[in-house]
Amino acid sequence: LTRNVLIRSSGTNSAANSSFLWALNQHATGFVAVHTEFAYLGANSLDRSGIEFSTGTPFAVSSASVRNGYVGMKIAGISTLQRRLQGSILYGSQADGFHAFDTANLRVDDSLIADSGEDGFDLRGTGAFFSGAHAFGSSQHGFRLDSVKRSTFSASSAFSNSLVALNLTGSENNDFIGFTAKHSGGTGIALLNSSSNSWVGGEARGNAGDGLSASAISSYLSFDKFNAV
Repeated sequence: LTRNVLIRSSGTNSAANSSFLWALNQHATGFVAVHTEFAYLGANSLDRSGIEFSTGTPFAVSSASVRNGYVGMKIAGISTLQRRLQGSILYGSQADGFHAFDTANLRVDDSLIADSGEDGFDLRGTGAFFSGAHAFGSSQHGFRLDSVKRSTFSASSAFSNSLVALNLTGSENNDFIGFTAKHSGGTGIALLNSSSNSWVGGEARGNAGDGLSASAISSYLSFDKFNAV
């Protein structure tokens, strides 16, 4: 990615950095970053974990890279205005690459989360849209969905993550269109207490555990032209 601006901490220890970015602007324009590199931001500290968007803050981040921070990007709460990540790479985070406490009005397009120390995407909330979102090489799950509802994941993938590629807990009424779960260290797709989710196309292949695992309480699941091996 081409960058016009570099924003980074003076240090390179993501466990001890004092620099962080906290976006508070709740106007319609919100936070905008294009062709920007963010490096070594955040630490394991409340409200100082990396690039953090407060409740109500919209944002548009495109063609950006976020690397070697504590959490790559974090959404603290709900917003009635759109929040969008597009054409960007988040890699080398000590914890999650992308963490959202509420996914309302969130859209992620053509973006990669790589080599996260915990999950690639850790998501909660309702009404998100992901297209071309990919999680690679995370130390835990590729996608962790906890109480995610009425969201769409299209042409997205999780591959070579250490635990589960796509892990759903208490998540309902989501659509997965052409989602690929490959070469994880555990199960390809795992569902716990997650009902009324549908898959059209896509596959779970080459995972160390089961291709697909669903608890007894996960019901009303729909699979159309989906391949689990």
